[in-house]
Amino acid sequence: MFKFSENLYFLKNVAFLIASTLLFAGCTRASQSHETNGDAHISIPGWKTVCIGRFLVDLPPSAELGATKVKYGGAYGFSGINNTGSWGTLRWEGGKIAETMPTDFAGFDDVRIEAKSNLITPEMYKKLIQYREKDVAYWINRSAKSPADEVVSDLESLKSAETELQDVIHASKISKEAELQDKNGFAIRLDDEYIVGFRDLKDQRVRTFSGGLSKSENESGKGIYEKYENVRKSYHPRAPTDIPAGPGFCTNYGFIEEPQSATVNVEMRVPIQIKELPNLLLVLEMEPASPDGPRNIQKIPNMDTGHIQLDKVGIKQKHGPKAEQILGTPGRSYAQEYGDNCSSTSCRPADQAYDMEAKTFGEPGRVDRPQLTLLMIAATSDDYKLKRPAQPNEPSYNTPSRPALSGHVPPPFKVGQEIFEQVLHSIRLRPGAIAGQSASTAAPSPIQK
Repeated sequence: MFKFSENLYFLKNVAFLIASTLLFAGCTRASQSHETNGDAHISIPGWKTVCIGRFLVDLPPSAELGATKVKYGGAYGFSGINNTGSWGTLRWEGGKIAETMPTDFAGFDDVRIEAKSNLITPEMYKKLIQYREKDVAYWINRSAKSPADEVVSDLESLKSAETELQDVIHASKISKEAELQDKNGFAIRLDDEYIVGFRDLKDQRVRTFSGGLSKSENESGKGIYEKYENVRKSYHPRAPTDIPAGPGFCTNYGFIEEPQSATVNVEMRVPIQIKELPNLLLVLEMEPASPDGPRNIQKIPNMDTGHIQLDKVGIKQKHGPKAEQILGTPGRSYAQEYGDNCSSTSCRPADQAYDMEAKTFGEPGRVDRPQLTLLMIAATSDDYKLKRPAQPNEPSYNTPSRPALSGHVPPPFKVGQEIFEQVLHSIRLRPGAIAGQSASTAAPSPIQK
């Protein structure tokens, strides 16, 4: 039984979702229909469509996608909500992409300076070179005096030491920040790795890209400049609701063109939050299907939360598992509701009122059928920590890690379930996302408003 305060919260904050659900159930003729994997997808009136990866997803109108704090290498998430497992990542061709929350030029400069701090200073390189020179001298002296049965081994060690010395000398010459004409951009080379970034003046977000340089890029004297130029050419800032018309995939706040062929090596973990229901945190994960892993998740026994999330305690009710079709592949979904988390001596409130998961293993070799997981966490406030006494060397014991959820409670399980299922069943391939497909409408630019 829900308390009156919880019911009042429910009435005030989820009325628009209940109305949408009623419209979905009784007014489907007025809804927009999409064909996905042979099944008709019905959009709820008032919801919005966003682009995530190579797919379209329907979300409540106030839903927002996560972003990083103004910090190089930060994780996608939401301010004031920690320890919920809802942080996001994006990896592309072995590199990492981050898109920050809106900031001014000073915030951009902080990101640049922090990225630049990864550079080894000339003084440190000088010491590294001296160390490697001593190592080479040691092996020269040793190999000259080696017994016959050790000469070959010592000469190999000498060759290795000489190679390492040349590598450090080479790195000391090329590792630096490039001088760009754009004051809102930077490009840093760290030997055979790169960090490039820029601030878009339209949405005030900073984008950073990092990873390893290919052999051709590494051998080119302009490798870091070319990397920066290629990033600016292929990546286009966008709002989540700006739907691209051409081949490529969507980041949270951008789009990467793939005019020739789809990149297989893309991993995404995208957190989503609904403004009116801040406790509901969704996470959409996509990665290439494993060629060596199982194919049909429905045939694996005991694939519910009771077996794969052994750290969760206080379960009071389980739902499922239930068979699903996700992007034309076999999937399954389940849910759990939680009570207090109790030990033999005490109890504390659960970290979540309930959570849900839907998953498919996808199909290897097909970017339109990745391994996909949709999570929903009905996170609770941890204000109860304020009543705890302080613990030496453990500040988190009496400090809430979710201050943004203070005073908020999750909506009832049924409301969360309806949102979760509608989001899950709305996921479909974006027309024209893969080279060779024709987009539903043509546009002169890569982003269709």
